[in-house]
Amino acid sequence: MTNNTNYAIRICTDLEVVVSLLLGKVSEIRSGYQPRSSLREDVSGAYRLVFGKNITSDGKLEGPFTQIIPDRKPELYEVHPNDILFLARGTEHKTICVGPEIVPNLLVSSNFYIIRIKTPTVLPCFLAWYMNQKPAREYYQVNSAGATIAYISKPALAALSVPVIPIEKQQIITNMSRLRDRQREMEQQLTRLRDHLVVKQCLKALEQGR
Repeated sequence: MTNNTNYAIRICTDLEVVVSLLLGKVSEIRSGYQPRSSLREDVSGAYRLVFGKNITSDGKLEGPFTQIIPDRKPELYEVHPNDILFLARGTEHKTICVGPEIVPNLLVSSNFYIIRIKTPTVLPCFLAWYMNQKPAREYYQVNSAGATIAYISKPALAALSVPVIPIEKQQIITNMSRLRDRQREMEQQLTRLRDHLVVKQCLKALEQGR
């Protein structure tokens, strides 16, 4: 049963109480692609399928993707720019916002929900950011089902309470999140470069010692 009341969000920004709306009211939630029979990879297929493994630790889509020939209407499961992908199965429940440059004919597997914003009052990337934060994650934990593999049902996800703050503040949060992600990428690149230089110097010292 969905326990939405305990997780209703009331955020105060500049002494302003911000409205909360249910996710199902601000977006359309679609299930991912489920084949009629067993799923088979086909390298001649024009469509590519996204699985949980294609979501990186820093929240990006990364191939290679599984090529298939759909046996259902592919347009129902096709990913568009600004869609939000929510990993419904498992324990992590990652959420990502799809950028403008995506692989054509990309579908999502049944492990995902496609969330498509239907109101101009919510920015897709802000919503994806919020759905990765602690209040939302606590909600998933309380409302997950499944004896062996946890999953979030569509009704439970639709009942998630979402804070709706002014667009300009949503954009500020989105920009800050992007800057933080970029900083992490640069720090990781710097760490890899340092490791490479250390190994190079060690090998050089080894050669000189012979």
